[in-house]
Amino acid sequence: MIELDIERAKLMLEQKISDQLSELQALLSLPANSLTEKIELLQKIRSAIYENLNQFQHENLIIKAAFELQDEFKEVDVWRWHPNQTGGKSEADLQGYEKNKIVVSAEITTSLYPQGVIDTRMKKTLEKLNKLEGEKFYVVQTEVMAQRARSKVNNMNLSVTIKQI
Repeated sequence: MIELDIERAKLMLEQKISDQLSELQALLSLPANSLTEKIELLQKIRSAIYENLNQFQHENLIIKAAFELQDEFKEVDVWRWHPNQTGGKSEADLQGYEKNKIVVSAEITTSLYPQGVIDTRMKKTLEKLNKLEGEKFYVVQTEVMAQRARSKVNNMNLSVTIKQI
C-alpha cells in the first residue's frame, strides 16, 4: 500500500486520463477504410485503452471515497491505498490510519450491476473486508449494487457498511 495524497492523486489521475484520451484521439485519426483496416484499428484501440478503462475508474472512486471518509474520520492522519487493484488478503483498496493503527478499511468496486462473476466476487470481497481491521466500508456506484451488497451483508451477518458514491 502507498500513502494517498488526495489532491496529488486527483491531479495525477487527470493527467493519465488526458494522456490516454490524446492517445485515443491519435488512433481515431488513423485511416480505416476497409473492413480489415477497421478491425485492426479496433484492435489497436482496445490494446491501448482496455486495461486503463477500469483502472482509471477504480482510482477515481477510491479518491472520492477517501475524500468523503476523511470528513467522517477526522482522526485519520494517513490514508493508504492500492490504486492498481493489487491488495492482498489483509489489505483493502483504501485504509485510514490513526497513529499507525488501521481505523478504516474500504473496498471499492466500479461494477454497475451485480450479475454473474460480479455477484460472486462481491461475496468474496465482503467476506475479506469483514476480516480486516477498523470500520469497514464497501463502496459502490449504483443503487442496485448497494442493494445487493446490503442483502449479502445482512444474510452473512457481516459488520460492513455499504456506501454509495
